[in-house]
Amino acid sequence: MAKKHIWVYTVLIAIALHVCPLANAQRTMDGQYFAQAECLWSGGTPGGSAAFGQYLLNSAWQAGAAMRSYSRTISTGDTLCVSDIVAFGEWDYRLFATRGRHFCLYAGGGVFLGYQMYDPWRTLPESVETGLGKGAFLYGIQANLRAEVFFCRRCALLISACTPIDIPSPAGVFHWEVSAGLRFNL
Repeated sequence: MAKKHIWVYTVLIAIALHVCPLANAQRTMDGQYFAQAECLWSGGTPGGSAAFGQYLLNSAWQAGAAMRSYSRTISTGDTLCVSDIVAFGEWDYRLFATRGRHFCLYAGGGVFLGYQMYDPWRTLPESVETGLGKGAFLYGIQANLRAEVFFCRRCALLISACTPIDIPSPAGVFHWEVSAGLRFNL
């Protein structure tokens, strides 16, 4: 008689595990989509980005577009403003999260593709010749570190640091950028 009860309990548990979905935190659930907007700063004119993405079990992906600007000192001592307009894709792994996921820390990387403009606002004096032209095709990779702090159920403040590596750029391969923005879970 006891063996009958064990089989019944085993079957009930198997059915419950199959029918019931995974228990997820209310803020970041596996499969949940989000939209975000950030203000970027790289030491030049501020820029911005907009992205759409999805949380995975222990990570998140996103794709979007960005405009970022930074400065380079050229041989004449003048400052050259460089602006990139890029489309990007990123994947970030969740390194740390509080139990309720009020705070999450992510690290990851991505790829980007776009156009790099040299002195787009014509701030250099007419006498300075850079030899770069107006712009060039651009692609590269980047590493990210991102903190996500939820201040309400569906909205989070983002603080990020990124190191894009512009592969074919004559204006310099490496620069850094920091950003702050908002993420809205859909």
